[in-house]
Amino acid sequence: MRRRSRSRRKTSRSHRTYVSLSDEEKGRWALISQFSLFHGGPVFFGLPPDKSRSPKISNGTMTFIDLGQGPIGITCSHVIQGYREKLRDDSGIIFQIGQDLRFNPLEYLISDNPRLDLATFDLRDGRLAKALSTEPPGNLCWRPKVWPPSMVAEGDVIMSLGGFPGVLRMPISWDEIMFAAVTHGMSPVTSATDEYFVCRFERESWINVSGAPESSLEFNDFGGMSGGPVFIARESYLEFVGVISRYGSTFDLLHVALARFVNPDGTITEN
Repeated sequence: MRRRSRSRRKTSRSHRTYVSLSDEEKGRWALISQFSLFHGGPVFFGLPPDKSRSPKISNGTMTFIDLGQGPIGITCSHVIQGYREKLRDDSGIIFQIGQDLRFNPLEYLISDNPRLDLATFDLRDGRLAKALSTEPPGNLCWRPKVWPPSMVAEGDVIMSLGGFPGVLRMPISWDEIMFAAVTHGMSPVTSATDEYFVCRFERESWINVSGAPESSLEFNDFGGMSGGPVFIARESYLEFVGVISRYGSTFDLLHVALARFVNPDGTITEN
């Protein structure tokens, strides 16, 4: 029996001044902030579904990208490490993308770099390519015109980022789970290094354009968003620059691992 999954999306927009938006403006900002998850989807692992027990799974997010040598998946190293740990405890653990694509990620692992918190997977296999879509809303393969991307600097504007927090997972039945996505946009980079950068959520100035109750956005556990795509606004285009790595609740900071270390063939090289 396959474990099926669905996804739904919540959106917030961060801006320095809280303003009231018309329905048309909300729709426009929702589309922009959701853009990131046109190119990402949930991945999850745990015991196979069983009517006799409640589902116990862990999840992350995978970004889909083609750098000129075929599609690859990017997530965080700590996500695949979590799978390895569960697999050591129970050989029956499954790993799945989307509704029904179950596979052993270690067989398709190209490179894993714990220090950079990046892991890449070969999606050129015909069966795994089925995880990709050719139209929105999700699992589209991003094909940048130039790679690697330019460096990220303090003050750059994150136009769109997103992922699938585990705290918002909702069991629908014994073999079906709903994954709710959170996307976020118009947030400035607060600090940057050669390997990662940081942004603050600025909750006090969020504008909810999703229509979801405000109370549903008040949570501090963003585990599951790891591996989600992050796009920076450039002068005339959006640039994919990294994946969500971790969240620091003390100061509401989101850390993003730079993707520029990923080569076109999916290998990871530290400069």
